[in-house]
Amino acid sequence: DENDSDGEDKLEDPIDFLRQWAVRHKIQSTALTELQKYLKSFPNFILLPSDSRTLLKTPRSTEVKLMQPGSYEIQENGIEYEGEIYMAKIDCFVCDAPARSYILSIKGHNGYKSCSKCCITGEYKDNRVVFLQTGCRRRTDESFRSHEDNEHHIGKSPLT
Repeated sequence: DENDSDGEDKLEDPIDFLRQWAVRHKIQSTALTELQKYLKSFPNFILLPSDSRTLLKTPRSTEVKLMQPGSYEIQENGIEYEGEIYMAKIDCFVCDAPARSYILSIKGHNGYKSCSKCCITGEYKDNRVVFLQTGCRRRTDESFRSHEDNEHHIGKSPLT
């Protein structure tokens, strides 16, 4: 009731407001994280998460649903447009490091066995994983597909 006798305002939860505001205005995650870290320095925002992924409740995994008649229909049979059939071919994926590790189902770019080019184990130095060796054995298509280095993989890639 707007005329409550105790005079309390029924304001929206500020964390929920910030979450909805960020989505409504398509705020970039880096900008939102920066804002959160700034706001967190004030006593009223001590419970605010430090990262946009936590605030927005970004899922850690994605459920893939198979849609019939199949996920490779276009790649196998092409697309018909105005009586012509156009074949589709995936030539490459352009990704940043986190997206690349996601689609390949390999360790993230900061993991000990994360190098996608060679079989090297990183070392932890100065708060980060570094790769100090050179001339390591290169990964091959076959070694990748067979999960030869099991510690490099976190699952089966949909690309294999």
